[in-house]
Amino acid sequence: MKKGDIPGSRMIIFIGVALIGMIFTVAVLGTTLKPSLQSSDEARADYFAHIVASYIGALSSVDEGSIERDFQGKVDIEIERYTWFRWSKRPSTYYVRVTVYREGGQTFKKNDPGSVGKCELAYCKSGECTCKSCDGSVCVVVNLEKSETSDRTAFIGNVDMGSESSLKMEGLRYITFTKTSGSDGVKIVKVDSVEGCAEPSEEDVKQIIDYYSSKFEYTSGTNIKLLPIDTNVVKAAIMAENHFLHCDNGKVVVSPAGAYGMFQLLPSTATWMGDKYGESIDYKNHLDNLKAGILYLRDRKTDMSKYTQGYDLDKIAVANYNCHDQLLHVISLHCNSGGSSCWNNIAPYLDSSSGKKICKDKDGNAAACCQGTTGDETLNHVKKVFEDHKPCFDKNPDCYFSCSGSTCKKRGIEGAVT
Repeated sequence: MKKGDIPGSRMIIFIGVALIGMIFTVAVLGTTLKPSLQSSDEARADYFAHIVASYIGALSSVDEGSIERDFQGKVDIEIERYTWFRWSKRPSTYYVRVTVYREGGQTFKKNDPGSVGKCELAYCKSGECTCKSCDGSVCVVVNLEKSETSDRTAFIGNVDMGSESSLKMEGLRYITFTKTSGSDGVKIVKVDSVEGCAEPSEEDVKQIIDYYSSKFEYTSGTNIKLLPIDTNVVKAAIMAENHFLHCDNGKVVVSPAGAYGMFQLLPSTATWMGDKYGESIDYKNHLDNLKAGILYLRDRKTDMSKYTQGYDLDKIAVANYNCHDQLLHVISLHCNSGGSSCWNNIAPYLDSSSGKKICKDKDGNAAACCQGTTGDETLNHVKKVFEDHKPCFDKNPDCYFSCSGSTCKKRGIEGAVT
């Protein structure tokens, strides 16, 4: 036998051990990394577990930094250090589990002691419940119950847990991950709200747009049946409003008129949508801003359907989003004739060059309608949505960020760092 040769029996053993190792590796990876897509709750738990792991891992590799996170609902987080030397301050292996909550259990009514003669659509003042609708001055609430727990997700890092080997935090929505120079590791703290401004990930944007554009229904003690709206119209409207950007220099974008965020919502509009459709809305929060904006488009489309006989409803909804009272005046006069195009009937009255002046300007003079501060504001806004931006999203239906011409741009790294 030449030097370096392996006898047949040893070769068989070698190959067998290698195969067993490969099978074990695939099994472990399949269990640890499989996407939990059997339900949206499983997917959320798995997604948030990987988010927590990646944040801690990233901060463990730098001298100092801070990340804030809004989980958009209640979660529990459990982190355990896996090492024989648990008192060591060196980076080691940790496991994280995330449990998400959903509405469930018994639905019941609860008096809100903090209000007289009105219902506060907000978290109840006692108990684990969330107001979903109003019945006079009584808040109809729904219990929150634990739903799904993620698989154990492993990561390498260093977490400041004091002398403990595990950390468990319950009932979280907002948390901060902080690493300071000379510290023992990343410190995780529950906070009442996120102070900075975060851009949403494209996946979060996609989930919100797809759900609230058509699947969301309000069924609590009302006859309101919201009409769905084309997701490409929603995305084009966001492009026209603020190009999918929610933040500017670490703060929520605010227009001179006091409109906030990527959907440029007035606080009063956001509050109105939350109250009307049983949603807890924080207009400064990136995902709540999206929710309220989409609900407002669907609300306007549904409301306008009684005037337009079903024609051009998406365009009318976008126009009404931008201009309210004056547009209603024009629609009431020119969209009940039975013609096939409500928009073509009213567009000339929004165009200052047409000479059709049935509205009044701020000085009380006859003028074209919905002029805004820039002149022909609503007419130009509708053109931006349907002529400049929507064709790009029609060509790229899987695009959930900036789309220009025929090219979809990607947001890139998730905007959670402030």
